[in-house]
Amino acid sequence: MSPAASESPLDRRRFLAAAALTAGAAVLPGGLVPTRASAAVPPRVALPQRGLHDTAPATAWTDGLVTGNGEYGAVLHGSPELEKVVLNHHRFVLPNGTRDVEPPELAGRLDSVRDKALAGDYRGACETFADGWSLRWTQTFHPGYELRLSTPGASADDYARITDFRTGEVTHTWTDAAGRWQRRAFVSRADAVVVHELLPADGGTVDTTVSVETALEGVPGDVGYTTIAEAAAGTGHLDLRGTYPAGKGAYGYEGVTRVVATGSGASVSADGETLVVAGRRRCCC
Repeated sequence: MSPAASESPLDRRRFLAAAALTAGAAVLPGGLVPTRASAAVPPRVALPQRGLHDTAPATAWTDGLVTGNGEYGAVLHGSPELEKVVLNHHRFVLPNGTRDVEPPELAGRLDSVRDKALAGDYRGACETFADGWSLRWTQTFHPGYELRLSTPGASADDYARITDFRTGEVTHTWTDAAGRWQRRAFVSRADAVVVHELLPADGGTVDTTVSVETALEGVPGDVGYTTIAEAAAGTGHLDLRGTYPAGKGAYGYEGVTRVVATGSGASVSADGETLVVAGRRRCCC
């Protein structure tokens, strides 16, 4: 790759294709490497100097764009009509009764283990080390929950989704008759929060229903959930509490989404377990 090419943002599909071609180039006869045209960048979309972009929504979380700060993380996927944000934390691990298990005390066995190993009795050395200790499975990671932004009727014309590697910001943008719409998300290291900004086109307003989804891949059915939605004075809170089964050595986790919107004549209201944002010129969650 030339220096000039390395400065260009890398299309997500080109990245995956390039990785596959690099791995397979050595076995192609005559050095023939097939090429694939990159997706055309929609007008008025500015690409980062370092990053990825795609021109089609991700239909599954495995194709989503990722942002995080090493502790909190988010995977963004879905369409403008239903954008989905899988929220994660590095301490989201399923308890299995091993939370307070201490490692075995092996100092008193070292001499015996060393003697057996030097004598060639490797099996005996291993059995001496493992005496009284059984295999314990680690606590497996699981996703927290999925935040959903439902905007029925949203167009997907000139759609693009972008990750800026320098800032960790993920952007989704598209156009309709009102103009260009944009949603941006990043994870703040200083404040330990996931920030999601919804910006309407010049001739539109943010009209979105915010909800949570807990039926995610990797989360067992015996985790209980409670969702509480509250709104007052133009601000809303959506609280998700996950409770682990009793007797596992851990209680659960909690995620709180705060919705802050700006603009005259707008409203944020609670409807059951959802927040309804209407007529906003700008919204952050």
